[in-house]
Amino acid sequence: MWLHQPQQTSHQYAASDGIRADLGPLQLRNMLIVSDGADKPGRLLGAVYNSSSQDVKLTVNGAEGHRRRCR
Repeated sequence: MWLHQPQQTSHQYAASDGIRADLGPLQLRNMLIVSDGADKPGRLLGAVYNSSSQDVKLTVNGAEGHRRRCR
């Protein structure tokens, strides 16, 4: 008996910890926050790829209103 299985290499998914999202031309991959606890400060880790030929500004706002801009 021959069983047909879907080809896994054509299915896109987050293969590691973190999430993936597309924001316009920005592709966020493996984004996660590392912290010592729910109410503790954390660090945002991941990769951001700009798929356009133009500069794009990404602003990340923290829970307490802290803001960090990346170019």
